[in-house]
Amino acid sequence: MKAEAEKEKKEVREVLPLLAKLIKKHHWLILIISAKIRIKAAELRTDYRIGREESREEEDQNRRGHVAENSFHF
Repeated sequence: MKAEAEKEKKEVREVLPLLAKLIKKHHWLILIISAKIRIKAAELRTDYRIGREESREEEDQNRRGHVAENSFHF
């Protein structure tokens, strides 16, 4: 168990410098990808808000319709 943990630590120590070099070399690409992700997230949030507003409007219209229908019943 301990030997496996030591082996994993060693592997991580070997990979981290390579990962750091990769990030340094391609930091601009990482920035572009993260910007695209942020833009997409903002679009999804906007779509969600619009959908919520539309569903609220539909609910309000339905309520008004039900109130109007109920007001004619004696």
